[in-house]
Amino acid sequence: MTQRILLIAVVTCYCGGVTGPAVAELVTLSSGNSVARIDTGSALGLYSWTVDGVEHLSAQQLWFRIGDNEENPISSAEPVGFTTNGQSATVQFAQGLFDVDLNYALVGGALGSGQSQLAHIITLTNVADVPLDLHLFQYVDLDVDGEFDFNSVSFLSNDLARQIGPSGSIATVAVSDLLSSHRQVAFYPELLDALSDLSPTTLSDFTGPLAGDLTFAFQWDLTLGVGEVASLTLNENLIPEPASLVCLALCAAILLQRRIRGCVP
Repeated sequence: MTQRILLIAVVTCYCGGVTGPAVAELVTLSSGNSVARIDTGSALGLYSWTVDGVEHLSAQQLWFRIGDNEENPISSAEPVGFTTNGQSATVQFAQGLFDVDLNYALVGGALGSGQSQLAHIITLTNVADVPLDLHLFQYVDLDVDGEFDFNSVSFLSNDLARQIGPSGSIATVAVSDLLSSHRQVAFYPELLDALSDLSPTTLSDFTGPLAGDLTFAFQWDLTLGVGEVASLTLNENLIPEPASLVCLALCAAILLQRRIRGCVP
């Protein structure tokens, strides 16, 4: 995990064009049996999620590109606001052409339960005077059960990913509000390299299953009209077996209901 953090830190300095030390706002959220840590001043983003003292996450980051340019971490934009209440936090960025609000909320379980929920809500506003060709990437590097070499990942649908750790715990990631355009499961550090190679990226749509040291990502391709606002939500649930199967069924039902509502005039 140390090597991962060092690599991401190098990417941050390069992509953000930092010429001196970056001023980072380190945030700690705490709820029940869970603690989440966020670095709002670098591409690390959400970099820790411990549940009952076990680490389950190495990195979760939002990247973007405009048109056919290269991708950049959202931390390359200017931070303009920050609030927290200890269990949730909101960070606001102004990129120049669009504004972003990132809201993180942690809901821990009872001590010893091995259960926890983490929500990441992203709200975008086009502040340019022309429509915006925007591409968003949510990069996720989970280490379920504290292991990064012994996990398996697969997408069960376009917007639902399942990651299994060695003791059977499952992390489920469900996206709401906007349907993803592309997605990919890959061995570390393939996706991070693609996002930081100074050329435009389109995820391959390889959905797994794959086992080993893995990461996965969602991609959204949006055209935001002048003044238009769009939002998406990433929900992560850590639930030990066999309750995880119930969680997966509920997530699938929620996704189905969302699609049905989207088809009703």
